[in-house]
Amino acid sequence: MDNSAFHQLMIFPNIDLKHSMIKIKPQAVSFDEIIWKTDKDTVIGRCGDEFKFKYISIDINSYKDNLTFIFLISTGIIQEIPLSLCQKEYIDDKIVFKLEDYMFPPIIHLSLAYHETSVSLKSGDEYNEAIVGIEKIYFSQNTNKEIANKNFNFCDYQYMKTYYFNKCEIDIPQGSSFMKGFFIRNQNIKYLKNLKIKLRIQGNEYTRFDFNKTQIQMFTTKINQDCIYFAFSGKDDHKNSSQTCFNSSVYGARVDKMTLFLEFEGNIGCDIDTAITTLTYNVLQYLNGMAGTKYYIE
Repeated sequence: MDNSAFHQLMIFPNIDLKHSMIKIKPQAVSFDEIIWKTDKDTVIGRCGDEFKFKYISIDINSYKDNLTFIFLISTGIIQEIPLSLCQKEYIDDKIVFKLEDYMFPPIIHLSLAYHETSVSLKSGDEYNEAIVGIEKIYFSQNTNKEIANKNFNFCDYQYMKTYYFNKCEIDIPQGSSFMKGFFIRNQNIKYLKNLKIKLRIQGNEYTRFDFNKTQIQMFTTKINQDCIYFAFSGKDDHKNSSQTCFNSSVYGARVDKMTLFLEFEGNIGCDIDTAITTLTYNVLQYLNGMAGTKYYIE
């Protein structure tokens, strides 16, 4: 990767950035790379400015399976992104994963006067060494004070949570929010011939979906050779994080149990780890320099 594109400061005095119905002028934008620690979470900033995550670069020799990018503040985890959902390319001896805007809340880090912002890259409980590329946006001190005193509690976004199973009958945790769909990852996903979802509501069980192989191809989205995306709306909406895209969601607080049944050709696939990444509605609430998520996800 060409590092000459980074570590340089560019001034954009006439650009307006719109944050939650407020137009604010940044003083400068810079691009930088941060090396993650391998023994604990890496603090990347606090108080006053915004940044956007652009990519993650990992040495091929240190790469582990099932890596998850975790973004958190002092009050808890804001987002968890499996790198298997990201586009990747090989550059020399590095694997570079592209991070897209839909994966994060609209405002990543804005005048959190009482929070540190940290990131980590983990496989299970083990940290993985990596470099993250970020775009930093700087504001004046007066602008930061003005924003810190405003409430941004309508920053809605889709929260990702991944669960691992080694069976074909999977109970999917719902939490207390709306779930619009989920990713299914299994190295034998191309042999999937039946996908069934059952809901238990007030003691009664209903079969909500029962797809054969043709219906799976028609009503799910292929993400890569090992992963498909299933949406309750039947639409390819995983990159749409607006509140309206959750209109056809399942409301977890009203569902006692959601069970996913997978059947593969030749009875294969069930003894291999299957990863389920759910997309649920959440709100990142900002108030007086502090922040936290509105809904609890198991």
